[in-house]
Amino acid sequence: LLWADDPTPAGNVHGGTILKEIENAGYIAAMRHCNPEGTAEPTHLVLAQVELMDFRAPMHIGEVAKLDAHVTFTSERSIEVLVNVSSENLLKGAWRSTNQARLWYVAVTASEDSYASAKVPQLTLSEEEARAGRQRYEAQRARRSIEQVPADGAVPTEGIPVSSCRAVLTQVVLPSDCAISGSVQVCRGGVVLKSIDNAAGVAAVRLCRSNVVTASIGDVHLLGPCKNGEVVEVTAVPTFSSKRSVEIRVDVTAENVITADKRKVCSALLMFVALDSAGRVGDVPPIFPESEEEVALYRQGQARYQARRGTRAK
Repeated sequence: LLWADDPTPAGNVHGGTILKEIENAGYIAAMRHCNPEGTAEPTHLVLAQVELMDFRAPMHIGEVAKLDAHVTFTSERSIEVLVNVSSENLLKGAWRSTNQARLWYVAVTASEDSYASAKVPQLTLSEEEARAGRQRYEAQRARRSIEQVPADGAVPTEGIPVSSCRAVLTQVVLPSDCAISGSVQVCRGGVVLKSIDNAAGVAAVRLCRSNVVTASIGDVHLLGPCKNGEVVEVTAVPTFSSKRSVEIRVDVTAENVITADKRKVCSALLMFVALDSAGRVGDVPPIFPESEEEVALYRQGQARYQARRGTRAK
């Protein structure tokens, strides 16, 4: 049941909250598969990637959310989980589909202070299911980087400067943020996803100066774990805007405050739409990329936008 604990300013359930629950459901399904009754040595799982996901419909406070997660493919050391999300309006008794997501986990075993790669129990599939799953597996491996060949499109010479929209969230990983993984406490993927959505939302609001909602999430690539006690910095900047949407790039770093070691642990792309005072989709202001890096990111975002439009037109 969705209570009014974490709504957006528009009154819907926060996109980051939905992402967190999706990852929780995926983690449970994957853990059950990897640790059947009688398992001698427990296998732990680390979220590696979230594939492109559209927010089909908003969830509202007071509705019932249902998350159905099941394992759909396994490779030797990774596992794919499909999560279907729906919500019920209790006053009308009506259900509707709101999200569908594919998550990929990597299996590991935990030692005193580190992880080691582990094998995944293989899922029994038909020949056709195995072939389709292998194609999805190879496709997600090929998309491990969000960088793309820049398009040769025009770059705006005026608009809202990208630098004025930049958002940075800094927080400490606490034990309550971590999965139960023996003696090694690693931040749960859903916690990272929620922070990503929060930072991206701030950047989108600074551009649009209105309420915004998460429209879709591009591939999220988790490059390594954030551990208990580390400082996580989540940086979000707009990379491309069309008339009705804006793409936000988010990079996440983790810092060991004792050794000062700092490393990149995640990258993601999120698409937002602006809402007017009546809750209708409104126009998004153009962004103005000033630096060479911002121009390159703009052209990459432009290429992805054109690719998405081409896919939807088919």
